[in-house]
Amino acid sequence: MRAQLPSEVWDLIIDYLHNDRKSLDACSLTCRAWLRAARYHRFRHVSLSPKRARGLYRLLYESPGFGHVIKSVELYGRIKLSTAWKDESCLFLAALPALSKLKLSHMTLSGSVLTNITDLRISSLKHISIRRCGLPRPHMLGFIEFIASFRSLESIYIADMSFHATDPMSPIDPPRPPPNVRSLAFGSPMDAPQLLFDWLTASEHRIESFSYQITSGDDVEPLQHMLTTIGPTLTQLNLHIDTDTALDRIFAGHAFTLAPCTALRTCRLALSLPEMCVPANNSLRWVHRILSQLAAPGLAHLALSICADAMDNFGALASECAVHQVSLVPFRDLFALDWVVIGEVMCRPAFESLRQFVLEGRGQPELLDAFVKKRCPEFHARGILEYRVMGEFVGSTVDLSDNELAPMPTTIQLEWDW
Repeated sequence: MRAQLPSEVWDLIIDYLHNDRKSLDACSLTCRAWLRAARYHRFRHVSLSPKRARGLYRLLYESPGFGHVIKSVELYGRIKLSTAWKDESCLFLAALPALSKLKLSHMTLSGSVLTNITDLRISSLKHISIRRCGLPRPHMLGFIEFIASFRSLESIYIADMSFHATDPMSPIDPPRPPPNVRSLAFGSPMDAPQLLFDWLTASEHRIESFSYQITSGDDVEPLQHMLTTIGPTLTQLNLHIDTDTALDRIFAGHAFTLAPCTALRTCRLALSLPEMCVPANNSLRWVHRILSQLAAPGLAHLALSICADAMDNFGALASECAVHQVSLVPFRDLFALDWVVIGEVMCRPAFESLRQFVLEGRGQPELLDAFVKKRCPEFHARGILEYRVMGEFVGSTVDLSDNELAPMPTTIQLEWDW
């Protein structure tokens, strides 16, 4: 087939098919002019089980230049804590010179898995994500060496990870951490991620972006320790509180504060609450309590997202046995916030640089805007309040890892868009 249009036009058309694998497969077989663009989108990211990884290794052996196309790789097990990767060499990763993102999920990070990847010394890797994995004995040091082997690493994301070995650090000096790590994200953290954090920040690292998920009161003290350590250098904070109990119980007995974060430029607060978004919900008071703790003179972007028990699901409300869904609240339910106090907080000198306060919700925001204007006219007159109409989300809306928050994106994720 002869291309009748300039190659740039064909590439632009194929770009629109970047998530359509069947169409990309068809385009790659249509003509040589379409092959490069179709192959780029089709194999930019690959998700591999051990069986598929062996097939990729054979392909790379026959076509070495093919490795330059692959930018991100996910290695997964079919069940949580799978041991399927225990006897795999992972040598195909060394044949991917453009590899910048690596995701490990649903596997047991046994000594052989960590060693096989560590020994490859992948110099191009910039982002690593570890989710729903387990770290068995013998030691935490092997995991530290695994992270340290990626010398160009810039961001680390860890969530829902089972650390069966929380032994203290080996008396042998651990390796130096990657020098360019600027972004950390912890979901459902435990003691071992704090060990990793302390190792990363033992040297003069400048952590600029930090995401953290609170699921119980046990998560508050580690968070405060981390904020105290890296708060002065943080420019971006994404705090997600996802709990099935009242926030008064979560923060009871903890001296929690965001005061150490004096260099923030962007902050996002996301609440996922089991109760309804009504004035009687005492957890909503923590919105203005947390906002009042911000003391960063350069704070420019602020976002608030609240998920709560849906009040428009009348079937669930009428049944004692129904499963109540937590979803992003409609704007009309945000009337329940104490806007007088929020307005007073936003008019403090500490928020003089604030240029954008984004409220995420469903439905029409006009009535809420009129309500805020009536309750706190001075704050409304600043013209910084914006409303982002979102689609309906069920369950947690924040998945802690892609952290491009300035300017505020349509959605915030902790996980990369794989």
